[in-house]
Amino acid sequence: MNARKQIIFFLVCTFFLSWAYEAFIITSGGVKNFGILGLVALMWIPGLVSLIQRIFLKLGFADIGLHVGGRKFYFYAVIIPLVLSLGVNLLSELFDIRGFELISGEKLGRAIPLVGISLVLGIFGATGEELGWRGFLLPKMIEAKITKPYLMSGIIWALWHLPIVVFGGYYMHGSPLLIAIAYASSIIAMNFIVCDLRVLSGSIWVAIAFHSAHNFLFQLAVPNLLFTKSGSRIDLWEVVGADCGFLVAVLYVVAYLVFKRWVAHVRPS
Repeated sequence: MNARKQIIFFLVCTFFLSWAYEAFIITSGGVKNFGILGLVALMWIPGLVSLIQRIFLKLGFADIGLHVGGRKFYFYAVIIPLVLSLGVNLLSELFDIRGFELISGEKLGRAIPLVGISLVLGIFGATGEELGWRGFLLPKMIEAKITKPYLMSGIIWALWHLPIVVFGGYYMHGSPLLIAIAYASSIIAMNFIVCDLRVLSGSIWVAIAFHSAHNFLFQLAVPNLLFTKSGSRIDLWEVVGADCGFLVAVLYVVAYLVFKRWVAHVRPS
């Protein structure tokens, strides 16, 4: 089975299983009835499909990127989401969407165990996704000489998310169309960064670090520990800011251009 057929087989299996599970979540009341463990199970579908495919088709693990990779790439994997999450929240304060206000000491004491559990589960879930998307799909696309693999894999990644994001109660405010456009745009933009880190480092662990850092910082740490005050336009938060709003998309585009030009010096993808 050549690389293109491997890609097709992977995508058919992954989307069939994932969208079936997402449909089950949606028709069972949405993500609020499944919690973080339900989402982690979804995140592991691409990884499990890729691992089973590698084993049963005897594809090997040479291109999965299991070696550690350089330390500087882990620095980039954490610092880029950190800077951008702070930037999104600062811009949201400027537009009176949410404001800077530290979580109270009492609330912080109660939140620490939950933050720790969420971080561990987030890393575990990100590992599942990355084994599929950047551990299998991306290297197979490069091997098959797919045109613009960063863009194409980003579109696929965005489509995989959309049913649960738009119809699963993942976000509570904003029109479904705006949420879909914002989410897809930010996922595609973010994909350029994580693909670059994966290719330059040669390590799937760097991609896992980036994915985990993005989810933890954008979804939990920065908005819930540092920018806890709601502004008069808080209803715009999920479409404009949050973890995958329009501001996130714009800042990731800027970050990729800066990273490519001044840090990575990579070949055009």
